[in-house]
Amino acid sequence: MSGGRKNRGGEVVELLEVTYRIQTPLFLGGVDPHQAEMRVPSIKGALRFWYRAVDPAYTRMEEDLFGSAQAGKGQSRFLIRMETSSLKSDVIRKKDKQMLEKLKKLSYLSFFLTPHSGKKKKKGSRTPNSEEEQGRGYLAPKQDLKFSIVLRPPVKGEENPPEAWHSVLASVWLLGHIGGLGSRSRRGFGTVALKSWKLTGNDQADQWLRELPIAHGAESMEKWYQRWLEGLSRIQSWFGDVSKADHTVIDRQASFFYGAQGYGCWDQALFEAAKDLKYFRKEPSHSCDRIALGLPMISQKRHEPEIEYKPIDFERVASPVWIRVVQAGDKFYPVFAILSAPYPSQVETKREGKRIGKFPAPDVSLILRQFADHLRQRQYQGEGGQ
Repeated sequence: MSGGRKNRGGEVVELLEVTYRIQTPLFLGGVDPHQAEMRVPSIKGALRFWYRAVDPAYTRMEEDLFGSAQAGKGQSRFLIRMETSSLKSDVIRKKDKQMLEKLKKLSYLSFFLTPHSGKKKKKGSRTPNSEEEQGRGYLAPKQDLKFSIVLRPPVKGEENPPEAWHSVLASVWLLGHIGGLGSRSRRGFGTVALKSWKLTGNDQADQWLRELPIAHGAESMEKWYQRWLEGLSRIQSWFGDVSKADHTVIDRQASFFYGAQGYGCWDQALFEAAKDLKYFRKEPSHSCDRIALGLPMISQKRHEPEIEYKPIDFERVASPVWIRVVQAGDKFYPVFAILSAPYPSQVETKREGKRIGKFPAPDVSLILRQFADHLRQRQYQGEGGQ
């Protein structure tokens, strides 16, 4: 084991220092939604998600690595230490016309991120201290998010298993290439890009880190994509193929596409992604299939009551389609990741809280392949979805 920092007991500390670049507004708060707050559980939860997405044998390592609240399971194998002193947070207010205009333009993706005008008490009056007045807190783009991961010292005479560092490196890399943090991260908000990382205290783990190229900073989207595929292939060689989608996974059916045209700002790239997603869901041939992109969903035809589509035997179904904004050179590009995820066998419809029917779920795999074809027709480049 290489030299490096040592703890009070004289043992070498295995340490990973990570820097992400915030690419799009990151809406992540604590008790007060008006105050943006980056917390360790948010980072750990996101890392856990992406680890589960690539390791087919995740149940063997997950609780040991990330910890569990179950009796006898103990703490996680690693600690995360945040560096938040340099992070600048903002609050969306009515006077912030530039940000409000961007969110309004992105309303198809942003939903409740846009401040509301407040509930009406009576005609001509509004509630005090409304969202309009206080706004929603967020972390602004173009700043660095830094944290470190420390593996706990193993029992004397033993070493941390290789799977521990494989799992940590894979999850950090994936989060920094196709993931995001906070509210609406599947729809492009909270995009974070892996900018740099450094590992000390374990030569073998450092070698594994060097096998994963950082795509952020590539001078072209083609080079970004090449580095992405190279890193993903390397990670899959560590864990093997995922064959069962009992949660969101990156398997051989996963697809990854990027827009051929770059834009000068993050919001322009995200707006293009919103248009491309909306066009697919609004096409007459796919009007019923859009439930494959997430449930529950509310639909309403003109002059008719709302109809809610809900999964049976599932509380909710998160969208298997992730949107991301990538910067390559001085341009921003929309990126779609189409992953595999479980889906209920039946869907029910409700009107005003009462069930009005149920029907077999659509062929989600077919719909996702059709969405991949839709992206190709709109000049997206990429692989998968065949």
